[in-house]
Parts: sequence; C-alpha cells; structure tokens
Amino acid sequence: MNNNKCKKYRFTLKYIPYIVIVIAIIMGILFGINFALNNISYNYNKKLQIENRNFEKAEKLIEKELGINKKFMYIDLEDESCGTVQTKGKSIKLYFILKN
Repeated sequence: MNNNKCKKYRFTLKYIPYIVIVIAIIMGILFGINFALNNISYNYNKKLQIENRNFEKAEKLIEKELGINKKFMYIDLEDESCGTVQTKGKSIKLYFILKN
C-alpha cells in the first residue's frame, strides 16, 4: 500500500517542471502582447506643440510626425491652449504655444 502512494507522488513530481515551463511561456507571451499594445497607444498619444494656433502648420506637422493624411483629420478646439485632432480611431492632443 505504501509503495502505491510513492508511485502516485512520483508521477505528479515528474510533470511539475513541464507545468512550470508552460506557465512561464504563457506569462511571457501575455507580457509581450501587453508591452506591444502599450507602445502602440503611446505612439498615438504624442503631444504636438504648434505656435500661434496655425492650423496649416498643425496639419503639416501631424502629417510629417504621424503619417496621417489631412483629408482624414478633424481638429477640435477645446480652449485657448489646446485642441484635439481626431482621425480613424486615433486621437492626438495638441497644445498651442501663444507667442506675442
């Protein structure tokens, strides 16, 4: 009877390293996906500074920095110092530097 219990535990202990390796691989994959998604969202939340609320310069800067065609842009002014550019599923915050 005692010999039978040892075989049972030996079977369980035999597969523990494989289980740990599988868990580590799954955690690594999930970490990589999370890291990639955070980098993607970071790229589209850039803060662009435009002098004197010049929309032509803003459009050119956005086209240059993010590669967005100005046909697909919608600029919304929130107040005197900032605005938002909305495109297909992306939103970019604009901060205006007012110079006299």
